[in-house]
Amino acid sequence: MNGFEELRNLPQGLQIALAVLLAVQVTLIIAALIVLARTPKEKTKHLLKPIWVLVILLANDIGPIIFFAVGREWGREGRRHSDRPGAALLDRYDAAAAADTTAPTITFDGVRKSYGDHGVLGDVTLEVPHGSVFGFLGPNGAGKTTALRIAMGFSRADAGVVKLSGHVGYLPDVPAFDPWATPAEYLRLCGRLEGLRGEELDARVAEALAVSRLESVERPISGLSRGMRQRLGIAQALIATPGIVILDEPTSALDPIARREVLDVIASLRGRATVFFSTHAMADVEAVCDRAAFLGRGRILATGTVAELVERFGDAGRVTATFRAPERDNGSSANIAAEVTRALADAGCRDIALAPGGSLDDAFATALKETR
Repeated sequence: MNGFEELRNLPQGLQIALAVLLAVQVTLIIAALIVLARTPKEKTKHLLKPIWVLVILLANDIGPIIFFAVGREWGREGRRHSDRPGAALLDRYDAAAAADTTAPTITFDGVRKSYGDHGVLGDVTLEVPHGSVFGFLGPNGAGKTTALRIAMGFSRADAGVVKLSGHVGYLPDVPAFDPWATPAEYLRLCGRLEGLRGEELDARVAEALAVSRLESVERPISGLSRGMRQRLGIAQALIATPGIVILDEPTSALDPIARREVLDVIASLRGRATVFFSTHAMADVEAVCDRAAFLGRGRILATGTVAELVERFGDAGRVTATFRAPERDNGSSANIAAEVTRALADAGCRDIALAPGGSLDDAFATALKETR
């Protein structure tokens, strides 16, 4: 009597139990081999991959269990490596920040673009210095997005050239995401497309999540607010630490809190990367930019530092001063405004107006934070 005949002679219940055990064993072995094949070699622990294959195949049920228990370094992706991961991503720029700063990083030279008979850009010539945060200002329909799309190679200019001296990270006006992916999953995909792998990819994902303040968000992107999506878009533009970051209307349609958070990220890149972002919000440029250009009707109207542009086109007779009033012994600073007004009037100033406590945006942002 051979082995198969002996098995047929066993009670039917025992035969079923043996078949189930065999199926479990085969499933465990296959699952372990698949996981092993997909495990980066730097995450394989104790034994080399070929030896783990032998352990899984020869040790029956216990082999796969041993591998799952001790053979692989497990953990949530993108959640380790640094106590201050957001700072770590920005610190990666510091080594490159000492590079040549004499040549412009972005150059538009005689760029023209028309759609049929409608001219959008006419002889746009512009230089963006290395390491600057450069605001590209213009009203809606001025041609800002068209200029950025030409710079990125998404649209072809009718004439002229755009030169980019470095690797580029890009955020479109309305970024597109996989709605079912989590922020970590989306950033991991972006990192892999940039050629990142293994521990380096894990570190970059963690750092990008921290920069975008999304490290604790585990729900799908479809459930994120517009501000959270915009910060995620900036994080994907930064994950490979590009030397040039191009952002199209990064603060559009954001509430004051989200707008301030996005501007904080942009400001943190000054001197680390060249940031070129379009906007029609003058306050955003004043808040974070060191240089800017005015675009109107498809042409560069003016360019220079923010101070130079304000001096050239602003009200020369108007002076803006910002200071913090000292508190009196009784804890009140109510009389400071009256004293300053009187001093200015004595100096011959007219149309004096003093407003306390910053802007309405500041007040709204503070009020929201106090309710959290």
